Parts: sequence; structure tokens; C-alpha cells
Amino acid sequence: MAALHPMGEGHPTPSKRSFADILASSSNPLPSSQFLKPREVYRGEPAVTFTIDEIQSLASPFRFALVGKFSKGRPSMEALRKEFLTIGYKGTFTLGLLDPRHVLIRFEHEEDYHRCWLRRFWSFQGFGMRVLKWTPSFSVDSEPSIVPIWIRLPNLPVHFFAKGPLFSISRLVGEPLRLDASTAAITRPNVARLCVEIDLLKDLPNRVWIVNGSFGFWQKIEYENVPDYCRCCHKLGHTADVCKISNPAPTAASQGSDHHAQVWLPKNPETSHPDMQQPMATNEPRQKPEISLIKNPNLLGCDKMHKQRVVQNQDTTNPAPSEGTPSQVVSHGHSATREPKPLNRPLSYKWSSLKPTTWRRGCWMIVSL
Repeated sequence: MAALHPMGEGHPTPSKRSFADILASSSNPLPSSQFLKPREVYRGEPAVTFTIDEIQSLASPFRFALVGKFSKGRPSMEALRKEFLTIGYKGTFTLGLLDPRHVLIRFEHEEDYHRCWLRRFWSFQGFGMRVLKWTPSFSVDSEPSIVPIWIRLPNLPVHFFAKGPLFSISRLVGEPLRLDASTAAITRPNVARLCVEIDLLKDLPNRVWIVNGSFGFWQKIEYENVPDYCRCCHKLGHTADVCKISNPAPTAASQGSDHHAQVWLPKNPETSHPDMQQPMATNEPRQKPEISLIKNPNLLGCDKMHKQRVVQNQDTTNPAPSEGTPSQVVSHGHSATREPKPLNRPLSYKWSSLKPTTWRRGCWMIVSL
């Protein structure tokens, strides 16, 4: 028979705990005040400062971290994790989404880190992924200038074909990563080949000076497939000379401004384009042509129309007649001087004739200019 517990004994009823008690008993308690950074002000706004040593300490858990960038779509995170499992990495890894195009990849072993980064380009379910190096200053808006490339040391003395000497020489260029298999086995003693991290923003030396005991020599360095890097948009694959940001494509408005505007010229041969040769302009005021109306006063209808002969009021060399001078009209059997009457109809033009005419009393009257 089971033993009976006396009244009042057993598990006590749990009491309510405050938020401070829960935080104090948690596995990750809040840092004490001595580890908190002081508040600062930068240009009138709140700020906080971390030293270089503190940044290096904070970034140490991410020393084997990379960033995968998908430019044109990507698979789901679940499908991407399954694809990484099929690669066969030795250690564990974690994948996290930085933004819709960038994935943070963290490896446990350095060998897996090198295997993923040295390839630089991967394809998962038809989506291309470029591998970028993660740094404390990484931003999704720009691409880091540090890339892994292979360098060659031709005609290097064979006693330098060891990891220590080769890494010491390659450190003059960048951060060494690994040796080529043939270099490690010394099966190709005519050239040493190894992979190095280089910064594309720095100048790459073509040779280095090596002291070999009592004498020295210049060692040539050859670089394989160095990618272009744009200092304007901070992207890999092109230079600033062909960058779309520093050299934007001309628009339709800018293209039209480069050409001269079209000028419509009149058909009158006396009027010419300003660019053509013209006589020197004078300051004399331009005279308006006078219009003289020619009519037959005795004409009562169209059936009594007579042939008329027009005599102009003035030649181009004669001065204009004074106001009130009658128009000169020569008609068969009629007076040659009569005072013209005002028109009752507006001035119009008969396009079949080269001279302007007006309609008056059922017939066309010629207007001389």
C-alpha cells in the first residue's frame, strides 16, 4: 500500500514571480553596468562607441561566416538547407536570412568554410548564388572588396615548398588560405600555387624581395582571374569606367539637346536662314506696302466687265503719294483718275492668281502692292 502523506505536506503551490526574478534566474542574465557602454552625443544625436578590440571580440564567433547573394530569385530557406546537406560538409552549418537576396552562412569547421568560399559561385534549383566574405563592416547595399584568388610563384626554389615559407611569402600579398595539392606534394616544382585573400582596393605587387641566406632575389607573382571592382557603386564584376551610376545612359531629352534644333525655312527665296550669308542689316524702318484698289466705276454688272490695265501708284524709287491722292486707273473709255471708295467686304485672296484680289460688286478686283 502506498504511504500516505500527512496533511500539509507535499509540493507547495508555486508563487508568482516578478519580471526581475525571472531575468535574474535566466541562463543569460542582463550584463552589469560595468559592461554597458556610456551614452554619447554625436552631432546632437545619441551615440555609442565600440573600440576596434571590442569589435574583433564581438566578430570572433563569425570568423567562418559567409554571405550568399541571389541576384535573380532564390529557393525557399527549407529547400536551401536541404541543398546544403547534399554537399556533404564535415561539420554543422546554419543559414539565416539577412534580406530577400542575402543569406548568412555560418560554418563550424574552417575546411567547410574554404570549400564554400573558394568556389565562389553555386547554383541551387536553377538560382545562382555568389559567395561573399562576411566582415564586421558588411552591408547588403555594397559588396566587400576582399576575394579569394590563386597566385603563382614561378621558379621558386624547391626548399621553399612548405606551408610555412609559402604562407610567409603570400602574406606580402594578402591572407593565405590553402596550398594547391600539387604544391603540397611537390609534384610540380617549377611553380608554387596557393590561394590568398586579397583586397581589390589595394595595389597588387608584381614581385617581392626574398632574402635567401647570404643573398636575395626577386620573386615574380602571377595572379589568376582577378575580378573587377567598382569604386563608385562598390560592386564586383565591372570598373568605374563602365559603371551605370558614374556613367548613366543618355536619356531622350539629353540626346535631343546635343543636336541643333530644326528650323523651318519659308519657301520665299528672299528670306534666308540666319546662318546663311545675308547683306548687312540697316537701321532704316521697314515700310509697309500700300494697297491700291482698282475698280471700274461705270461697271454695273459682271456682263459689262471691261479689260483693265493696272498702273501702280508708285515705283520702288519714287516716294509714296500723299494722303488723299487718287488712284491711277486706266480703263478703255473712262477717266483715269477717280477717288477709290472704301470696301464693304474684307480683303481676300484668290489662290489661282499670283496677285492678291478682292471681291467687289460681283467681280474680282486686283490689289497692287
